[in-house]
Amino acid sequence: MMILKTDSFRYMAISLAMLLLGMIFYAFYNKLIIIRLPVRRSALFERRSAFRKRVHLWYFNGTSFVKDDKELIFSANTQSTLQDIVASWLSYVEEEQGLPQKTSVQSVMLDAQKNTAYISFDRSPFITKQSTYSKHMFLEGLLKTLKGSTIPLKKIQFLVHHKPLDDRDLDFSHAWTINGYTS
Repeated sequence: MMILKTDSFRYMAISLAMLLLGMIFYAFYNKLIIIRLPVRRSALFERRSAFRKRVHLWYFNGTSFVKDDKELIFSANTQSTLQDIVASWLSYVEEEQGLPQKTSVQSVMLDAQKNTAYISFDRSPFITKQSTYSKHMFLEGLLKTLKGSTIPLKKIQFLVHHKPLDDRDLDFSHAWTINGYTS
């Protein structure tokens, strides 16, 4: 009789342990329990290379280029820095009533060599009745701003929704040189 009682207690304890282990595994599998192990951070990871820098934002007001200084945060991620510069430039031009319609930057990507930036807008910054000269000078202001930011770029490709910008006056099928086309 005593042997039977000890065996049933042992089976009961094993069954209860397996039931508890199964419940823990179920909760972990369904992400009800999250286990995070401590991560050892390296010195390189802790030392972030973000810094403030003054950037000259250039805008063509119809007669000449106007400069405004803005302090931006430059990070180790060049794409993020470029996107911040373009977004700041667009908001500056909008404040100066230089944009016929509100335009924002969707994303900025770089090619493998980091020589060409692909800037994608949410819509074309131009309207059909806008002159070719004003469109060209609008882009020259952006190119001048990016050139002055000291990010080592050679060309800029302008996109709308990640496709080449379509305009009847200017050719956006190829990248524009960062130096622009005016002296």
